[in-house]
Amino acid sequence: MPKPRAKKPGRVLFVTHKHPPSVGGMQRQSYELVRHYRQIGDASLIRYDSSYPIWLFFVIVVPWVWVRLLLERDIDAIHGNDALMGMFLTPFLLSGKKLYLTVHGLDVVHRGRIYQWWIRMLLPRFDGIAAVSAQTRDECIARGVSPDRVTFIPNASSIAETPASTSDFIDWFERTYGFDLKDKVIVSSVGRPVPRKGFSWFASQVLPKLPSNVVYLIVGPKEARIERFRLVKRFAPERVYRNVLQMNGVGTDDLKLRQLCKSEGWKNRLCLTGGLSGPRLGQLYAASTIFVMPNLKVDGDYEGFGLVAQEAIAHGALCLAADVDGIPSAVHDGQTGYLLPSGDADAWIRTIADLCADPASLGEQAERFQTTLRSRKYGWMEMTVRYKEYFERTAAGERLAEGAG
Repeated sequence: MPKPRAKKPGRVLFVTHKHPPSVGGMQRQSYELVRHYRQIGDASLIRYDSSYPIWLFFVIVVPWVWVRLLLERDIDAIHGNDALMGMFLTPFLLSGKKLYLTVHGLDVVHRGRIYQWWIRMLLPRFDGIAAVSAQTRDECIARGVSPDRVTFIPNASSIAETPASTSDFIDWFERTYGFDLKDKVIVSSVGRPVPRKGFSWFASQVLPKLPSNVVYLIVGPKEARIERFRLVKRFAPERVYRNVLQMNGVGTDDLKLRQLCKSEGWKNRLCLTGGLSGPRLGQLYAASTIFVMPNLKVDGDYEGFGLVAQEAIAHGALCLAADVDGIPSAVHDGQTGYLLPSGDADAWIRTIADLCADPASLGEQAERFQTTLRSRKYGWMEMTVRYKEYFERTAAGERLAEGAG
């Protein structure tokens, strides 16, 4: 039987609740996918712009999409930015349009009963699902999605052409934070302080047992949103409250880290910087001796990929990451970094101490990993082309034999 001929899909309507001006890895992926798709195909966009409560967006998004379908008759496909968005797009399974999703990890494994019912009963009916890591794809298949409906399309790497200069960073950091980095081994992490990131675990279980010249810098937004969920805490069961915080990415680890910063023994070794601008973040990556992703396995939560690890490696930091969730799709053990057992404090202490004991070897390994990653540069346009090709294949009725993208 002849292979179905791929046809060019019409306009794709991208629907997203994770988009700038809010910040984060999912927001960046959503923005870049739409921006680059418009360069190679026809695209429309419905997005949440953070100017009003997000619950209102979810209330109006279904009629909003119907109106766009009526006004733009050439829309052939609808794409949701994650599985949560997909729940609200479910009515469009009856629209005659192709329906696609990108899934990131947490949006697949989140443990709410109603939500998991939807994942198992209705997610498999979507025409195409793009998972940002091989591990996330496996989670979809474990929940009943046919392997030929889900493909692995990794997120792109935000790799600068050249690493950032650190000429004034050390002095600037001391002036800004009152924290001395001179002659220190700088270990850093970047991300929202949610429990799965393992920041407080690393700071409390690993950092105190490392050489005294090792300091730990954590870059990420200070969490102020927890107050918004006070009513949920007051009236809902604790399990529901935790699920709501988890699904909204609220950084409940922030309080533990702030308390540690004030504790004797951590004052001059642990620093929470808050968010950093693009240039300063690049400088921090470049100044870091070691970048760590000490993620923990958390029931109902999930690390989908690990873009920050790739950014740090590209700037010259040696990356150590937990071998958990979707991280192995971003950090390839022995090629671009090292994967360590999640939650095994002794393994992390031993590895970092050994690296610090041989700075020359550490530098050589970091340079080798940096070169390997840069040689495999995978940008936003390359990612977007893979999405477009996937849309074209499914538009023609073609399925992937292995679903591996």
